[in-house]
Amino acid sequence: MFPLGFNFDAEELADLFATAELTGAQRIGFLEQLLNECFYPIEDSEYGGKFIYRMHKILHIFAVYMERELSTVVTADKDFTQVQPSVRLMSLIIAPSTASFPRYIDQLKHLKALILLQDSRMLFSDQRCEIKEIDPMLCQSLKHLQALSLQATKIRKLPNKIELLWKLHENICKLVQLHKLDLEGCLYLVTLPTKMSKMKKLQYLNVLNCYSLTAMPLAMGQLTNLHTLLGYFVPNNGSSAMSELQSLPDLNRLSLVNLEKVSDTEDARMAKLQEKEKLETLMLRWNMDAGNASRIDHEVLETLQPSQCLKTLEIVAYEGYVFPSWMTEPSHILHLWLR
Repeated sequence: MFPLGFNFDAEELADLFATAELTGAQRIGFLEQLLNECFYPIEDSEYGGKFIYRMHKILHIFAVYMERELSTVVTADKDFTQVQPSVRLMSLIIAPSTASFPRYIDQLKHLKALILLQDSRMLFSDQRCEIKEIDPMLCQSLKHLQALSLQATKIRKLPNKIELLWKLHENICKLVQLHKLDLEGCLYLVTLPTKMSKMKKLQYLNVLNCYSLTAMPLAMGQLTNLHTLLGYFVPNNGSSAMSELQSLPDLNRLSLVNLEKVSDTEDARMAKLQEKEKLETLMLRWNMDAGNASRIDHEVLETLQPSQCLKTLEIVAYEGYVFPSWMTEPSHILHLWLR
């Protein structure tokens, strides 16, 4: 799964352990051993000195030999003859011109992880290939898929000639084993599937920087296995949305955006962040360009008091004149960013 010469951050490596059905503690322990024995760290100056990891060459050769029938690395333009039907794990290397998934993928009935990686011709981390939609047949065929990375794609779908909305196909909700769905930066994505509540095993959902999104799906509170929820936002109509968060007890990382759209502090109170003792990282973001004259920013921030277990708090574009009372003695917060 880890091509020779490619770099991975620790979170990307940990995500792939979802296919082994390891618990959170098991993933951490296995990741520590993996990084110590199989990878070597490289300090990446482009990401503020964060360490990324590259697999040792000899271990890579050994892993390829041992897992040759279960895992594979292929480029998007290769034919099906190079892929074993029994493959469980696949890294698909895409180029800037890649416009679709290879047609043979829907024949890999046992596939549990599909990871898209940028090849060397994609010089910038934010460059995207030309994949703009998920084929409905892909979702129907890959019923065992547990990890799906769509990084560097332009996922969007035009449903018909009348509705000018870009969206994921509803069939993606049939991926009931999926643990992680990362859509960060899908600029054309307008709506999420309405039946996402069926994806009961989803643990990670990221819709940060999906600037065209207009609403969150109903019944998000039924995704009780979520531990990471990034980009959850208040819709433009100001309807109740954050009350769905009260049913998510295992949240560890949470970012809330569009907080200027909150019209009633009671909705913010219903999120019950103070009761989420597993929440360690929280980002609260306002839109500084909203131009709303009747802002209640201070009251909203006062209401969104987290538990004392919080370790990292980031507040973006808050335009209130004072900070809330719960921040006057932030001894329980290890890191605080204000932007």
